[in-house]
Amino acid sequence: MERQSEGIAPPEVSRSGFHLRLKAAPARRGRARSNAHPARRVQEIHKKSDGTYGVPRVTAELKDAGIGMR
Repeated sequence: MERQSEGIAPPEVSRSGFHLRLKAAPARRGRARSNAHPARRVQEIHKKSDGTYGVPRVTAELKDAGIGMR
């Protein structure tokens, strides 16, 4: 393969691997969107507590708000 620029070559990917990843893209986008809301809430809870809440308290706050975490 030819080099693109400054010695950086494109990744070597099989044709089947490329199409598998392409096919799975919508699911990855959906997971990213569904994970965005809890992530924002974690940041809000942590900020509201002046940075004193750790994982157990943040998880409890999310549970109280009806936001399930994996």
